[in-house]
This record gives sequence, C-alpha cells and structure tokens, in this order.
Amino acid sequence: MRYAMMLALLFGLGACVPTTGGGGGGGDDDDAAVDRSDGGEGEGEGEGEGEGEGEGEGEGEGEGEGEGEGEGEGEGEGEGEGEGEGEGEGEGEGEGEGEGEGEGEGEGEGEGEGEGEGEGEGEGEGEGEGEGEGEGEGEGEGEGDGSCDAPLAFGEQRDGTWLAAGMLDGDDSDGSCSTTEDQGMDNPAFDAVVRFVPPQGGPWQFDTFDSEADTVLYVRTVCGAPATELACNDDFGDFNAGEVQSVVTVDLAAGEPVYIFVDLFSGVDVTPFTVRARPADAPQLDAVRAVYAPNEVDGAALYLEATGQAGAGPVTHAQLELFDARGVRLDFGTPEAPVEVAFGDVDDPEGAFTGTIAGYLPRDLPEPAEVRLRVRDASGALSDWDNADIAPPEVLAPGAACDPIQVPETCPRGQGCTVEDGEEEGVCVAATGPTIQTLDAWRLDDGGFTVHVTGTDAQNDPLGLLFGFTDAVGEPVPLVGGLVTLVGVPELDWNIARGRFDLLYTFSAALAFGCASIQDPAQQQECIDIAEAQMAPAEEIEVRAFDETRLGSAAVSSPLGQVPRLAAGDRCLPGGAAGDCPAGTVCVGAPAICGEAPEGCGDLPVTDLTAVRPNANGRRVVQGDYAGALPQDRASCGGGGPVDVYSFTPNAAGDWAFEITDHEGDPLIYLREQCLVADSELECNDDIEGGNLLSRVELRLQAGVEVYLFVDSFDGNNLGAYALEVYQP
Repeated sequence: MRYAMMLALLFGLGACVPTTGGGGGGGDDDDAAVDRSDGGEGEGEGEGEGEGEGEGEGEGEGEGEGEGEGEGEGEGEGEGEGEGEGEGEGEGEGEGEGEGEGEGEGEGEGEGEGEGEGEGEGEGEGEGEGEGEGEGEGEGEGEGDGSCDAPLAFGEQRDGTWLAAGMLDGDDSDGSCSTTEDQGMDNPAFDAVVRFVPPQGGPWQFDTFDSEADTVLYVRTVCGAPATELACNDDFGDFNAGEVQSVVTVDLAAGEPVYIFVDLFSGVDVTPFTVRARPADAPQLDAVRAVYAPNEVDGAALYLEATGQAGAGPVTHAQLELFDARGVRLDFGTPEAPVEVAFGDVDDPEGAFTGTIAGYLPRDLPEPAEVRLRVRDASGALSDWDNADIAPPEVLAPGAACDPIQVPETCPRGQGCTVEDGEEEGVCVAATGPTIQTLDAWRLDDGGFTVHVTGTDAQNDPLGLLFGFTDAVGEPVPLVGGLVTLVGVPELDWNIARGRFDLLYTFSAALAFGCASIQDPAQQQECIDIAEAQMAPAEEIEVRAFDETRLGSAAVSSPLGQVPRLAAGDRCLPGGAAGDCPAGTVCVGAPAICGEAPEGCGDLPVTDLTAVRPNANGRRVVQGDYAGALPQDRASCGGGGPVDVYSFTPNAAGDWAFEITDHEGDPLIYLREQCLVADSELECNDDIEGGNLLSRVELRLQAGVEVYLFVDSFDGNNLGAYALEVYQP
C-alpha cells in the first residue's frame, strides 16, 4: 500500500548502497602480488647444482633459464619453505630461474608458472644455504571449487584489472545486504568465493559489471566469519533500470588476503559470473554550496551543490551532516552516521562533476547553519569531507522562472512559484494562500478521523492539508515530523468552483504515522498498533490548507466531536464516515451526497462480464485498460481515480473470485450491489498479500443477482493495462 504523502524527511536514506570498509585483516601470505592458489598446498625439496657466473639471492619476477631438479606433490599453486644447496665458481652477475613446485624452499622469493619466476644477482663463490618463500604455479593438491575451503583465484591481469570467473553453484553464506527472505519465504541463492591478495595498499574496487546475473557482492577478511565483512552491495544503481550488478570499494593493506563473495540475489540455477578487481581512485571534492529556505508548509527546503573531479567511477551520492549555529550536530535520520542522499542531478558524473540535491527537511528540525559533506561514486569510493556555511536563497525578479521548492532562488514577497500542467519549471506570479472558513472534525469508531473543511482560494489551486492534534490539556500528540501533510492525493476531492472549496476527507491513525509505506506486514501492523495507541488521547485537531505555490492558510482548530446525523442533500462519505444519511436516501454521486438511489450506472460505461465466454479452465478473462476512464470516489480500501466498471450476473450460486492477474502498478478492485451507491459495497481489496500488489476479492453470490465490479488503483492515478479473471475457486 502507498499513500501519496510527504512525511518529515524527504531526503531518502538509501538501502543496500555500496559501502567503504576498513583495512583487511591478517593472513598467511607474504609479498604476494596476486594469490594464484587454486586450492591445496604441496611440499617438496629441491636440490640443484650448477656452474655459472655467480650465485646470489634475490626476488622478483622474470623468465630465464636454470637447471635444477625438484619434487612435489599435487597440482595447483602454493607456497612454502625448503632447503636447497648450490655450488658455483667464479664471479659475476646473472639471472637464474628455477621451477618451484608446490611448496618448496629455495633461494629468493617469487611467483611464477612453468619454469618459475625470480631474478637474482650476486657475486661470490662457495656454497650457501638459504630459506625463502615463494609462490608459483606448479604442483599442489586440488582445484578451487568456490568454497571457503578451496576458493577460486584471480588470474588474468589486463590493463591494471584482475579478473576471476567461474560458476555460482553453491549456497554457503549470505552478506549483510543479502535478501534471505522474499515475501515471507526462504530465498536461497547460489554463491562462490574468490580469494584476493592485493599487491598494493589503498582502496580497491570489486564489481560484477561483466556478469549478466542479478548479483550481491560482499568482502570479508576471514572467509567463514560474517563478522569480518568489510562491505556489501546488492544493486549498483537503479533496479528498475536493470542496474542489478554489484560494486564495492574497500581499503586494503598490501599482501593481506581478503575473500570476495559473489552471490545471486535469488535462485539456485548454476550461473556463470565474472568479478573484477582494480585499484580505486576516489573522487575529489572541490567546493560545496548550501542554501536553506523555511516555508509555511513543508518546514524548510535545503539545496546542496557539490563540484569536483570524479575518480574511478561516476559520482552518484552525497553524505552529509548538519550543524546548528553553536556547532551542535543535528539529528535528522541517522543519530551517529552521516545521511546519504542520491544526487537529484549530476552534470558530467565521470569527469568534472556538479551534483545537486533539493528537498525538504523535517519540520521540527532546528535551523542548520553549516553542512559537512562528501561525495561517493558508484563503487563506494569516498571523497574527503568539506564544510560550507548555509546561506539564504537569492530573491528572483517578479515573473522570473523558478523552482517550486524555492531553492536556491525564491520568488519575491507576494508571489508564488506556479507550475503549469506538464511543465517542470515554474514562474513567479502574484499569489495568495487559501483561507479556511469552516472546520468540523469527528472521531470514528474504528479509530480514524473525518474532517469537513470549507474555504476560499483565489487561484483555484488548493493542494494539501496540514494536520496537528492536541490532547485534553493542550499538549501536542506526537506525530511523524510533528504534523501530517497530505499533498495532492486523489482522495482530497476539493470540490472547488469559482474560488471556493468544500473538502470532506477521512483518514486513519496509521496514515498519520506513515504506516502504509512499510512493506513488511508484521512491522506494518506494529506501526498501526503504536499509531492507534498514541492517537487515542487526541481531543482537538488543528488544520491548515495550502496551495500549489506553498502558501498556507492560518491554522483553524476544532474539537473532535461525534459523527453527525445528515440531512438529504448533505455531503457524505461511504460507510457513514461523515455521518449517516436519513431514511430513504443513500450516499451517492461524485462528490457524494445523501440522495435517492439511482438506477444503473448513470454515465459510467459498463462492460457485461456475463457475456464473456469461459475458457477451458472455466475462467472468464478480460484484457482492459482504464487510462482515460471516468473517476469515482474512493472505496473503503482506497482508490478514488478513473475506474473501469463491469456488471456480472452469476449463473450459479456459490463462491466467486474476481482477480487482477496482471498489472504494472498497484491495482484495486471492489464490488457493489448498486453501481453508484458507495454504501452498497460488498468487498474491497488492494493487495492480495504482503508484497503482491495485485488484487482479488472472493465472496458468495446468489444466482441471477447482478453485482458491479470496479477496477481502480490504490493511489487513484496508477493507470494502464491489466488482466481480469472471474472464476469459481
């Protein structure tokens, strides 16, 4: 469920965003540029004799030729210690290579494959012994299978980027941003582990951009220890845009191994993957600009502008903290951590970027005087912090182009920013706010509230209401953000004509606390219980109206009375939320009044479902699209937008189901006995179940008795094509 509301903080907190971790933990590899072990270790001793120009110890990488014999066990890559002897006469310098197989000892350290790697120079004669460590592809035991016991390895290096590829074919672990449950059910997902030893310290980026799968990526310093996780990311960008690969950036110490987990978001199909590793250049922040503008309706608007130079990845987010004039940090979302906000617009995000953010702060937040900000790129790399004083907005000339948020510029006094339909930019025009003339308010038996507000607005553009409540001793009832703000929702039928409005609206305590935005059913119910308990002491309501220019009326108060008895012709709401209509009348029409029950559906087009032939499964299937349909009042579970209307007369008594089986948005359906009589509603459904936004009603019907089905959407403007099926379950 969703309500079109603005509650408190409009700077959204990101979920599953790339994070930057600390330095890697300890390991057992020394001076290894890239760990090439394919699992397992081998042991061996090698002896060799040779005559040459010299004898020496050294380390490095290279190819050459040498003589020697060695023995080892297993296949793979490894490291170890051994003893070796060599003799030589003469003096000189030279390069020598030997083959290291498995773990062995030898002079020098190195890494290599085949004949081995290592350059050594030296002068002298005689015999010597030495111990050293080295890595090489030789013989070891086992091949990596992507588990912690035998992780895969990064192999090919290309243009400063290391690659590892394999198959996701096991489900051994989860990261902190993994989705372990989906719609209340277990969500198994195949994964694989890749071991990496950075050749240099500093920030490193790991990503799955070369993979087609929807991945989750996380990094640990100890493979089997979730508590050692350094970073976790699900989607690197917008899920709806298909940006479902993953990227993280972590600070690592040279030679300290880490474990890269590549996980599917969901599913147990064997899936190929590629993960890349490369040094990450952090973005550079050059300047920050901040503008703050209080307003009567939203509390205050904040505009932020950051300029600088991108690093390895495109700049996407800002992290910020606010401070008052005394230097005290203000809490507006995360008590101890910075608030992270996606840039609304970024010019040249991969070069000399300029990123901007504009939004509203919580209404009860003290006025900030300073902002501390840094930027983050898509990989999670962070710039250094920068501070900026917060300034007031510049005042525009009368009639100038404007942003409705009124930052970083604002219209002059006496003018408001008006935006025409279909336009993004507004114009400063002479404007006055609405005036409330009458206010009546009632508490409902179900814990909800109804308000009846009348007044004037010269520009005919009322937009929303602000609600506040007080208890019996005049103390404010705690709400999210201090007030409830309802903006432009279809249920706010202003019934405005010639500068006068007549608004009748009912809402729940859960709406006041924003519970509808919570997707988890258990958490949503917990929110509803808290909301109803905290709203119980409310005795008086305070209401302000505001228009599209964000100009507001004076506050008007009313005690919460009992639902009245209505007379014929009075405004009403379905279910008696605004009072019961007198005998002989029903709540009918749009806007609804107490009147005579009409015949049929009036001007509403009606499609007869009874005439649709059932398919082989006994289902009547209709493909519909209610874009451009006529709007109706909201039903008991939502709606209030354009609707498609169907009539249906069952040919047999029993249980019948009406189901929306396909829709890109959030549909809603309801059934009535009488087409235009809201109080004749039989059933109403928004979502089938938690997370499933499709709709279904099921009820017992009598044979030969006609009913009316309405296809609507929850927020009243989520239109489009849909599939409707009618059947006996």
